This record gives sequence, structure tokens and C-alpha cells, in this order.
Amino acid sequence: MKHDNIHIRNLLTLRRLPEFRDWLAAQGWKEYPPCTESYEVLRMRNQRGTWLLVHRRGSTAAGGPVQHCTVWGESAEWAKRFLRESRET
Repeated sequence: MKHDNIHIRNLLTLRRLPEFRDWLAAQGWKEYPPCTESYEVLRMRNQRGTWLLVHRRGSTAAGGPVQHCTVWGESAEWAKRFLRESRET
């Protein structure tokens, strides 16, 4: 899977996070507790040792709650794959 040093905002909504977590678990990823000192909302690791991290942004410019997550690098590729496959079904 090709991945650059990229991050994508507004790719994954917080309400889809449980479905994404379950999809990753079915792919063999194991869930770990998110780091408590950051905006992490999901931390998973696969059998190759690759970490997948999903972050929640702090707040909107108007100060309201954010509905989307930020995903980085290979994590973004997995999020795109999940969204692509969920659209096909």
C-alpha cells in the first residue's frame, strides 16, 4: 500500500469511527488505548507492527465541536480503503 507523509482532514467522521474500528479488527488489527495526552481517538496495530492513529481536531474556527477526524500517512490509506469498500456494499 503506497503512503506518503500526508495527512487528510475531514476524511472520516466521528460517527463512523466505531464502524472503522470494527472493520480494522476484522482485518487483523488490534486496538490499544489512545494516548491520553493528545487528541487521539483511535490507536490500533497490525501484525506487521504498523500503528494506525486517528486524531480528533480540537474545535472549529467558531469554537464548536469538530465532527471529523485527522488521519496521517498509512492510516489515511486505510481510512480511504474503508470508505471505498463501505460505498461498494
